[in-house]
Amino acid sequence: MVLAERSRDRGLVGLLGHVAGFTLLDLLVTVCILALFASVAVPAFRRYSRRTRAQMALPRLQRMCDGARSYYEESGRLARSLAGRDGAKRFPESTAVTPTRRCCEAGSKGRCLGTDWDQPTWRALGFDLRSHRYRYQFLSSGLGPKARFTARALGDLDCDGVQSTYERIGWVDGSGRPRASVVVHAVAPGE
Repeated sequence: MVLAERSRDRGLVGLLGHVAGFTLLDLLVTVCILALFASVAVPAFRRYSRRTRAQMALPRLQRMCDGARSYYEESGRLARSLAGRDGAKRFPESTAVTPTRRCCEAGSKGRCLGTDWDQPTWRALGFDLRSHRYRYQFLSSGLGPKARFTARALGDLDCDGVQSTYERIGWVDGSGRPRASVVVHAVAPGE
C-alpha cells in the first residue's frame, strides 16, 4: 500500500486523496502557541536571572564578615606581642565604597570594571573580586568590646537607577568574641 504518491497537478497526495502539508491556519496556530510559551517563559527567566544576580552579594558579605572576625582576633594577638600587654582589639578601618564609580557607567552592562581592591582594608579582610555587579563598603567603629562593623553591598543590577542594598552587622558579644548577624538587612532586594 502506498501512503503517498506524487501527483503531477495536485502535489503530494495522502491516503484519502488530500494534499499533504501545512496550511496557513496550521502555521498560525503553531506561531500563536509558541508566542504564548514565550510570553510566560521570558519573564520567568528574567525574574530568575535577577534573583540569581541579587544572591551574588550574600556569600561576598559573608566573606567580609569572616575576614573582619579573623582580623579582630588577630589584632589582639598582634597588639599583645608588640606591646607586651593586652592590646585593644579592633575591626579593620572603614573604607569608602569600592569601586567609586557606579557599575552601570561606560556601557559595562552592570558589571563593575577596573576595581582596585589593593587597599589596606580590603587586604585585611582578604577581599578581592574580579567580576562583580555590586559596589562594596566596610564601616567600623570602636575598640575592644565596643567595636562594631557594617559590611555593605550596593548594586543597580539592571541599570535603572534603583539600587539594592544588602548589609550585615558585626559586634563583640559579652564573652569578647566577634559575631556577625545571621540576618541580612536588605533594601530593595533584587530591585
